[in-house]
Amino acid sequence: GCFAAGTPVMMSNGTIQPVETIDLGDHVMGKDGKPRMVMGLPRGTETMYKVSMKTQHSNENARLASFVCNASHLLVVVTPQHIRKTTHVLRGKKMTSVCWFDWDTAQAEDGRPVRLVKLFTKSWNHDAHGGEAAADAKAAAFRSELPAGDFEWSIEARDVSLLGTDVRKATQQLINPVLFQAGHLSQVLERHGYESGAPEMAYLLGSWVGGGYDDRAAFAVDARDTAIKGRMQEYGSLFDLTVDSREYKKDMYSNQADAKTNPPDDSPAKKARKILGDIQVNATLNRDETSPTVKKGFTGIGDETVVLRPSGTVAGAGKTKPLNTGNAFWAVANAMGVRGPGGQHAKVIPDVLMCEPFEVREQFLAGLVDSDGHVKHSPPSATIKTIDTAICEGVIKIARSLGVRVSVSTEAASVIRGVSHKKAYAVFLSDPENTGVLASILSRCALERKKLPAPAAVDRKGQAMYFDLEKQAPAEYYGVTLADNTDHQFLLGNMTLVHNCGE
Repeated sequence: GCFAAGTPVMMSNGTIQPVETIDLGDHVMGKDGKPRMVMGLPRGTETMYKVSMKTQHSNENARLASFVCNASHLLVVVTPQHIRKTTHVLRGKKMTSVCWFDWDTAQAEDGRPVRLVKLFTKSWNHDAHGGEAAADAKAAAFRSELPAGDFEWSIEARDVSLLGTDVRKATQQLINPVLFQAGHLSQVLERHGYESGAPEMAYLLGSWVGGGYDDRAAFAVDARDTAIKGRMQEYGSLFDLTVDSREYKKDMYSNQADAKTNPPDDSPAKKARKILGDIQVNATLNRDETSPTVKKGFTGIGDETVVLRPSGTVAGAGKTKPLNTGNAFWAVANAMGVRGPGGQHAKVIPDVLMCEPFEVREQFLAGLVDSDGHVKHSPPSATIKTIDTAICEGVIKIARSLGVRVSVSTEAASVIRGVSHKKAYAVFLSDPENTGVLASILSRCALERKKLPAPAAVDRKGQAMYFDLEKQAPAEYYGVTLADNTDHQFLLGNMTLVHNCGE
């Protein structure tokens, strides 16, 4: 396809590159995870169209699911077959009708023939066909012979307006999983002297993004979540790290508000902790057993600082330099780009994680969910909240790369009971077709309340999305042409499956 300058394209090695910088002989990513060689570089100026995900709610955000293409760009779409049989009255006559989708040819304004999907209807008049039962039988026989499969096809952006209302509403684009598995994290570990352990390190990295301190290998963990501390001890030992912890804050919550010893994720105790991206806990009283200011009916629920410390070092006053020096976790966090560059102390979910082995991606998300996610078991779903745009987009990418269905809602900044809350994103992960992609992630969690049984099989499929088109002014476009012996399709940086042009 041909796109506006700056459109990110996924290359065959998993890197992301603006479309206008691609050269002849480069390789882009195919939907099967295999490379597609670039044989041509079409250029020109044409009316453009913005393609964006159609959101279901006013507060849902279509992050990372839009692009701008030229008018003749072939959109890769799928239209589910929809067959229905109805009995109704038309102009005083009782009828049985069958409606279905099938191929048709329309004509564009410039005279071009356009092959597209159209809604068809065939009816049987009860009087003319021997009564209602006989008409129904004929309709049922006709229906049984219709093709039941989905229509997987392509249509130029400028021709979408030719679709009938029913077909337009049903037609969707695909966000494809990334089936390429590179192993960059394993290479980083090897450079630091470790020949294995990429999945375990990925879990620790995900936990740090969810609940870690920006400037050191330390994590804020609920004192009751002993399974997380045990997991960190187990995995940390693979990299010559030991775990020590201390309660650094006693947060005050009412016994009546949260009487359970192990509260659910949506309890007042868990809600009071700041959401992902703002790691310092909210200011509350330090618990002092003798303090007259501790009100009756409140108890201390302690958070802990859990530290991953190089074996052989002694827990001191918590100084940053001794903790991070010689620390394999900290070295890998920086080398992988999970910790932002020089002095920014930002947390990042780098694009390279989209192309790690499936288990590595899953372990990263499991660590993130364990540290700062909420899980529902029926039907299975997980929600991760963040005020950080980069983390929001990173979660979207790595989840979609596994075939997980992702939606994002935005929670506006607000003041509740005198406490200011920043604008936040809630990233919702689900698996409505029960393909095993989400259960496989959650099966790797340490906390029982967030864990699901491992699925018997995992089927990573493209996620269909409804989309809107918005016509724009003419602009320069940049395209790629792929080899003739390919499917002529590749992935954008947001994993949308698109068609090449100029073949």
